[in-house]
Amino acid sequence: MASTTTNAGLFLWDLGSDLYNHTQLQSNFTTIDAYLAGFNTTSKFVQHIHTTSTIPGTATLGDVVFLTSTAGGFAANSLIRYDGSAWRPVNSMEILPAVPSSGNFAGRTVMLSVADSGFAAWAIIRYDGSAWDVVGGWASINNGAGALNIKGLTSAFDAYISDSARGFVLKDRTTGTTYRLFINNGNLQTEAVT
Repeated sequence: MASTTTNAGLFLWDLGSDLYNHTQLQSNFTTIDAYLAGFNTTSKFVQHIHTTSTIPGTATLGDVVFLTSTAGGFAANSLIRYDGSAWRPVNSMEILPAVPSSGNFAGRTVMLSVADSGFAAWAIIRYDGSAWDVVGGWASINNGAGALNIKGLTSAFDAYISDSARGFVLKDRTTGTTYRLFINNGNLQTEAVT
């Protein structure tokens, strides 16, 4: 017989004059059936992505799951994959209403759809392996609700304003007037802005 075997275990015939071996041909169909175990006879669609409401207890490298409910720190309607040791989101950034408390790994990136845990709505945050922080060098700071406490953003870097017509904008707490701080010929000055 002039047949060869593919990487998938299927038999191929490389000479047109050979007679097909029906036993080997049946083996081809068995191999295809095993490969397409998720074949749906109603929709004729091969499903390699499993839909579930919970994260499977056992998985192999490359398994992909579409979650219909919130599970394991992932939002409902998330597409996740198993990397051999843990489940990870398929997309590079998730949009969630809260900072995840489980399923975290270094590099996980989330955009918050509402304010949560000291982060503003629509903040992009990243998990560094031990804590969440704002992407881009800024961190959230909130050391109390009192008038003398600090609430906002903090950075270990310089804040650089590259346009000489711009500056930091502050609101006068007595009059409510908004001022821009700027440097003019080496002197700190203000101008009212709207």
